[in-house]
Amino acid sequence: MPIPTSPSRPLLRRDVLARWFVRAVVVALLAADAAALLALFADRWWVFDVIANFAVQLCLAQLAGVVLCLWGQRWVPAFASLPVLLVTLWPIAGYYLPVASAQAATGPATLRVMTLNLWGRNDRIDLVEAEVKAEQPDVIALMEVTPAWRARLSALQASYPFQHRAAPWTGSDLLLLSRLPLTDLAVAHLGVGKRSTLLATVCPPAADGHCLDIVTVHLERPEGRVLARVRDTHLREMAGIVRTSADRTVVLGDFNMTPWSPYFRQFLSDAGLADSARGRGVSPTWFSRWLPFGLPIDQVLVGPAITVAERHVGADVGSDHLPVIADLSF
Repeated sequence: MPIPTSPSRPLLRRDVLARWFVRAVVVALLAADAAALLALFADRWWVFDVIANFAVQLCLAQLAGVVLCLWGQRWVPAFASLPVLLVTLWPIAGYYLPVASAQAATGPATLRVMTLNLWGRNDRIDLVEAEVKAEQPDVIALMEVTPAWRARLSALQASYPFQHRAAPWTGSDLLLLSRLPLTDLAVAHLGVGKRSTLLATVCPPAADGHCLDIVTVHLERPEGRVLARVRDTHLREMAGIVRTSADRTVVLGDFNMTPWSPYFRQFLSDAGLADSARGRGVSPTWFSRWLPFGLPIDQVLVGPAITVAERHVGADVGSDHLPVIADLSF
């Protein structure tokens, strides 16, 4: 004769699992809160700066943790986490709020710019060509341009006859392509590592004598104290160059940092530039295939005399980065 089982046993098992799940949620929420608090000291240690770049991910984790804690009736961790969540959310929310009309009114001259890190291991020139054809940028700033990519990009020579890059022996991976003539070409070697930064000027036909200074940059990844120092000195020296003509300057490139890094905000302040993404939300440009882990590290920054009419992230071109396209008027 079979032994009867108690109907309450499955219910007890589910209750135990639910309690353990809520405990795990509390631990995860406290860990996210701790990481968010450490990010407030990002200017003290490069590790904290790396953590600060994941503000969106931390915010999502905190929000999910608070909701689940409320569901599990864990009131203390839920309400204690709310102030930390608001601190994490505040700088992100600024990218969804309307931009104050501090910039100049839309001018007669327009310029469409694109920035793209090609990625050295990418060989999809067909996708790059298709994206360029679809977006029709006037100026393209490219990073990680290997010798193989220089050969592939010859296909764009007819449409973009004006080019600027550093001497091959410098090891620079930057290339600037333009439909319009480029003048005042220069290469600045900045920072501790003397990283190449391309400088050029472009004058659209309708600009009525007003030209734009284009700065192309690929910052070092802050993987350790030394490389973080290389990046920081590069930023400081570049801010000094940009500040002299910031009104009509556009900085394009892979910054290897998000807007949540204090060093990024300090650079904007020192150089007198604005982030073209403000008021348009947060769009990841790197590691974007693995949402929600993507990071917005490719930037289009503009001076106060430039209005950003439109900005968006482009299509997949085979790289681990996505292109960023912006329509500028001045």
